[in-house]
Amino acid sequence: MPAVIVVGAQWGDEGKGKATDQLGALADYVVKFNGGNNAGHTVVLGTEKYALHLLPSGILSPGVTPVIGNGVVIDLEVLFQELDALIERGVDVSRLLVSSNAHLIAGYNRTIDKVTERFLGSRKIGTTGRGIGPTYADKISRTGVRVQDLFDENILRQKVEGALDQKNHLLIKVFNRRAITVEETVTELLAFADRLRPMVADTSLVINRALDAGKTVVFEGGQATMLDVDHGTYPFVTSSNPTAGGACTGSGVGPTRIDRVIGVIKAYTTRVGEGPFPTELLGDMGEHLRQKGGEFGVTTGRPRRCGWYDAVVARYSARVNGLTDLVLTKLDVLTGLAKIPVCVAYDVDGVRHDEMPADQSDFHHAVPVLEEFDGWTQDITACRTFEELPLAAQRYVLHLEKMSGTRISAIGVGPDREATIMRHALVGPLTDLRIDGLTVAPRLGHLGGPVGVGRDLPDGGAHPLRARRDVPGVLARRLRSGRDVGVRGGEQAGLARQRDAGAPGEVTRGQSLGDVGDPGHRAARCPGRRDADDDRGHGLDPDQGDGESVHAGVHCQGDQGADRPDDRRDALLTGPLLDPPVIPAVRTGL
Repeated sequence: MPAVIVVGAQWGDEGKGKATDQLGALADYVVKFNGGNNAGHTVVLGTEKYALHLLPSGILSPGVTPVIGNGVVIDLEVLFQELDALIERGVDVSRLLVSSNAHLIAGYNRTIDKVTERFLGSRKIGTTGRGIGPTYADKISRTGVRVQDLFDENILRQKVEGALDQKNHLLIKVFNRRAITVEETVTELLAFADRLRPMVADTSLVINRALDAGKTVVFEGGQATMLDVDHGTYPFVTSSNPTAGGACTGSGVGPTRIDRVIGVIKAYTTRVGEGPFPTELLGDMGEHLRQKGGEFGVTTGRPRRCGWYDAVVARYSARVNGLTDLVLTKLDVLTGLAKIPVCVAYDVDGVRHDEMPADQSDFHHAVPVLEEFDGWTQDITACRTFEELPLAAQRYVLHLEKMSGTRISAIGVGPDREATIMRHALVGPLTDLRIDGLTVAPRLGHLGGPVGVGRDLPDGGAHPLRARRDVPGVLARRLRSGRDVGVRGGEQAGLARQRDAGAPGEVTRGQSLGDVGDPGHRAARCPGRRDADDDRGHGLDPDQGDGESVHAGVHCQGDQGADRPDDRRDALLTGPLLDPPVIPAVRTGL
């Protein structure tokens, strides 16, 4: 069943907490897989506002099991402060599970973090000083302390002694600080052992068994893509991997179990701390966005640097995370602006870069190439459907979707949990379908997702619009309603089938799924679609304005949507396949 990763697609503070909280209402488990208490989420429930730093957002959803995975570094004092604050407000925290393999932030890690940052002076990175980086450094250098070490005092003491033997030399001789004793560190950590013990589990086993049992699991990343230690604006990054790959290593779940990767992205851009930021606004407009958007750090209270939406960053995030969906947040903050610039490319010493420069120095010197879009003045905080948005706001969203290369499935129009416009469902398997004994497995296209309806590019390639990944959702609705599903065969075959008691077979050219079970069925097309033999499909066209609707990657005109119950029209599935030509289905999704 669904395994959904939620990541930040910019430099953090995009609103992942709200997105994860909303998904948490549909999930059985919410797993935090990286970072520590160096980032925060704000979740607004009615009149109540909750600021979470270390705990998964799912802890606020009744019936959800929140999990702190092995990729997280834990400050036990902060953990129990947060738990106690929630308990005082009547929140049930009894379901929380903590990985026995997660690393612990000791007092000496916080000390090293702070003195190192001050020592760097003008070369400072902008760390929060909470010991996150030094703890990850201990983990990589194999001198770290893990949760399970708390329950064997001899092992704990040995590990602390080993760590301090080196660190005290550094503190005394380089930073002119006092030595930290083994006893004070061991005492500090053991003080939490008894209370922590009932929460500790083999969380990798728990999560995998939950997926085996058909449960829905949401993986929540801290920080964001552009702060990833490998893929971010190094060295101005965090110390872990908040990208989608980090969800697997940080929770003990294999990549083949992941169904969706959702990127959360603001309608503009912010970052905290040092480092390059091409679209940053240093004048009155930057202050306007900061004040109207409440752009002050949840954890540190630091004012966030603000700038325009950066489509280059969005495309980069889509690439390194394999995003299937975007959740666009804080669209309401832009209300009242006559014109809204968007960065569509960078200029580096006279050379245009449509994609992220590979050289950090180039990115540091990048000047944004801006395109302006019309703004709107109407209040949008009460809008709950896309059609209710002002036309200019709709066009802005569709332009961002087109430029970012990933469909925008949800739009935040206010801070409340309910202030969200849903365009596409965010929870649901994208791997295979099982209906009436037939397992239908979408095949991988050249973009690494199920083949589907794409948008053609001038060079003949396919547009990287991840709406094509929702083809399984389209298939499910059509098969449930008894409607036909068109399938391209041969080189373009997009589906493999497997009967309960038979060998795997393949849907061949000219057949539809209806042909497999009923020779009288045939494939049909969405109105206005080009002939199937030209290997092209529809995508989003924000320039069309009114009269269009998009249904899970299938584009139709006006109110003749592909999801109408009485509609017998079905979209053809096109797209190149990876070898081998047939991949038997091995999992069932519905």
